[in-house]
Amino acid sequence: MSDTEITPSQTNFVSPPGTGRLQRILVVTQTYKAESDQTAGQLVCVEIEVPPGQGVPPAPPRA
Repeated sequence: MSDTEITPSQTNFVSPPGTGRLQRILVVTQTYKAESDQTAGQLVCVEIEVPPGQGVPPAPPRA
């Protein structure tokens, strides 16, 4: 084990509405608001938009 702790450099940033890298998969849109290269490899923030009726159906009630 090392006696020195490595702390990654952090940079503040803002991701205004309507910005970010878009990725569309079928009818789902993913917007990457923060990626690892912006957060020193510490975080990824993804906004996922699923149209009504296109997501996972609710689980059936248990008896």
